[in-house]
Amino acid sequence: MRSRYTAYVIGDLPYIRKTWHRDYCPPDLSLEGLPEFIRLQIVSHSHSNNRGYVHFRAFYYTQDELTWMEEQSQFVKLSECWLYTTGEVK
Repeated sequence: MRSRYTAYVIGDLPYIRKTWHRDYCPPDLSLEGLPEFIRLQIVSHSHSNNRGYVHFRAFYYTQDELTWMEEQSQFVKLSECWLYTTGEVK
């Protein structure tokens, strides 16, 4: 999760695609229009067998006001690698 956040911060689209399960990754994925994230907070996380869940907040400024995007992300473990599948924005 933290490495994916870092990839969004630095604009590493190839890494984001690599860590997104191919059955779920949108073909037209773009980083255009995303805010400039400044901090990541992991609210909670859990895993069982090959399924993982991460609840996080990614903070950014909008019009000089601190705000955040909050998501409950789901991951699946394949060949010892955790891959993002879906997320529910809260």
